[in-house]
Amino acid sequence: MPPEHAHLLLVHLPIVGLLAALLPLAWAVARGDRTAAGLGLALAALFGAATPLVARTGEAAEERFEDGPLALDAEGARWLEVHEDRGEVAAVVASAAAAACAVGLVLLVRAPALPPRALAGAGAAACVFAFAALAWAGEAGGKIRHPELRGGATAAARLGGLDVPARGGHAHDD
Repeated sequence: MPPEHAHLLLVHLPIVGLLAALLPLAWAVARGDRTAAGLGLALAALFGAATPLVARTGEAAEERFEDGPLALDAEGARWLEVHEDRGEVAAVVASAAAAACAVGLVLLVRAPALPPRALAGAGAAACVFAFAALAWAGEAGGKIRHPELRGGATAAARLGGLDVPARGGHAHDD
């Protein structure tokens, strides 16, 4: 499987997994349920731990876009760089969230005096931050090959004033 396809498939594991982990974590916060806290923390640790694999497939895909057969337009190449930069930040945040949830799971099991609400709340906060970082990176990733998502003048402002055509316009190479 080409790395760009693997990346598109695997990138959803931490995104959806961390979001799914919020359900039992929210239940644990609301009810003080130790089992739900354990489930949510385990899900977050497991799915967050997939982030390094996602990053590796993204790096391999980037090489095919930059030096290989998958040519990008100039704006797509700029969004690839933005996605790479954001992806590096998001990978650190998601990996840290996974590690924090793994520690929370160990504490839940080994330190029964600690309240499951607190551990679940901390895990939920970590998941929310990681999900936000991954969504931020993914927002740029979607714009690499999809000019219709780039948003015209708004995209130009975010990329430092690049001359980006408005929707329905045409880009002209000078």
